[in-house]
Amino acid sequence: MLFLELLRCRMNGGTSAVIPLYKDKGDVQNCKIYRRIKLLSHTMKLWERVIEGRLRKEVSISDNQFGFILGRSTTEAIHLIKRLMEIGIGKRIFTWCS
Repeated sequence: MLFLELLRCRMNGGTSAVIPLYKDKGDVQNCKIYRRIKLLSHTMKLWERVIEGRLRKEVSISDNQFGFILGRSTTEAIHLIKRLMEIGIGKRIFTWCS
């Protein structure tokens, strides 16, 4: 029953407000440096979680994917590449990154 209520809410044009958020770098007048944040109702947040859970069951994400995944930040990826390069330099092994 809850699922049908959420579906009806979504089909009736459940919308969200998009708020621009300044990233604290660059020119304040430049619209391209603002991050967009969606403000959703509680019902829409629940709906997005249901859809996300279903998608995560169906879609496989590579172990090489960093960023936007819990516990796998891009900072971790940069650290791993730096360590590999340091090890390669110590052993005089050519390391190439793209």
